[in-house]
Amino acid sequence: PSLSRATGFLPARIRTTSELGTGILVPYFIAIGDSRDLTVTPYLSTGWTRTLGLRYRQALRFGRIEINASASRDSILTGRARGYLFGNAELSLPRGFDLRAQVQTVSDNGYLLDYGIGDRDRLASGVAVERARANEYVLAEVWHYHSLRAGESNATLPSLVGDLTWQRRFRPQVLGGEAGLRLQLHSQRRTS
Repeated sequence: PSLSRATGFLPARIRTTSELGTGILVPYFIAIGDSRDLTVTPYLSTGWTRTLGLRYRQALRFGRIEINASASRDSILTGRARGYLFGNAELSLPRGFDLRAQVQTVSDNGYLLDYGIGDRDRLASGVAVERARANEYVLAEVWHYHSLRAGESNATLPSLVGDLTWQRRFRPQVLGGEAGLRLQLHSQRRTS
């Protein structure tokens, strides 16, 4: 109890589903240093499921990074490797800018629900650069969206979306008060 951060096993969890059977997740936490760690989580079940989950986290002087992933062989899609990869980064850049980057990808539409990872039905990967000051706001971002919903075609949805925003606030000396100017550019692309 006196340790705040040490390498070792975390509490195990038992999970039961109709498709995968009863299984056990045994996370093992590895303290790589004061600012980095890795958690390795094997998952074995009675339904012939073999999964290895990973979570890597790192704190930086100028931000943080986190990556979550797993790879599976199971009886739901026999003979196929399944898995997912989610990554996030939040970094401070020079001149007051902040960078946000995200990757979300999955091998098949049912994986996240099958393994209880979440109920997301749309994935978003992209990058955004942003700066907010007292009288100015700047945002540039590009995102790729992928739908996991049954009945939705990714070819007809706008999967690539870009935004550019510049906003400025000023106080005219002659007129008094406050005025603002906003310029925005938005673009969408779909493959159909």
